[in-house]
Amino acid sequence: MQYDLKVLRDDEIVAAERLVVTDLRELWSKVAKIAEHVDQPGSRIRVTEEAGGIAILIGAAAARHMVKPQAPRPRTAPAVAAPTPRARAIC
Repeated sequence: MQYDLKVLRDDEIVAAERLVVTDLRELWSKVAKIAEHVDQPGSRIRVTEEAGGIAILIGAAAARHMVKPQAPRPRTAPAVAAPTPRARAIC
């Protein structure tokens, strides 16, 4: 499918590219790649499909944040419950 990708700043087209992709993962990959090169505050990325409908509309900063690798979560030891007073054996 064919898409038009445009980088907008204050409703002005800063960059444009026509894409032919086969699936949405590939399309999002292209959006992410473009977002890495856009550093003007307030920039948006708009992708329209062949019929003119908007397929993707996202801020460049949000697109960069979305595709940034997640930091690994710190490992924590499992919590061990303290014995309750009733659990003690009576001798």
